[in-house]
Amino acid sequence: MKIVFAVAVTALLFFSWSCTKHKITNEKIEGKWGIISLSSTGIRQYFLYTDTPTIHFNTVAKTIEGRTFCNTYTGKFKIKNRDISFHDIVATENPCKNDTDGGIFYILNHASNITFEGPNRMYVNYRDWFIECVRPN
Repeated sequence: MKIVFAVAVTALLFFSWSCTKHKITNEKIEGKWGIISLSSTGIRQYFLYTDTPTIHFNTVAKTIEGRTFCNTYTGKFKIKNRDISFHDIVATENPCKNDTDGGIFYILNHASNITFEGPNRMYVNYRDWFIECVRPN
């Protein structure tokens, strides 16, 4: 009985710790991030260019701005724990030879949460789609 109780308490403490560990805070997302890959339905596309797309979070104004390969954009965001939503995204409409702009905007418009892999890697997620972001050096 003591072993079952100890396992239950350990599991509860671990679950509580892991939930707070992944909470989105202003400090975690503030600033400019480079978008280095896009994954949609299991197909991952890496951006190996020096001029990669960006997303810049202004946590005071709760706004984002950035650029894709062909366009620039602005918008607003809301965060609650691990959940995030983007809204009022407005972008220029320059024609683009590839569909990465569409994929980035699709994920931003439907994003449900953000996960982190260390302090310098972030994933903006929507179902099995995600944008992988890193902080510039």
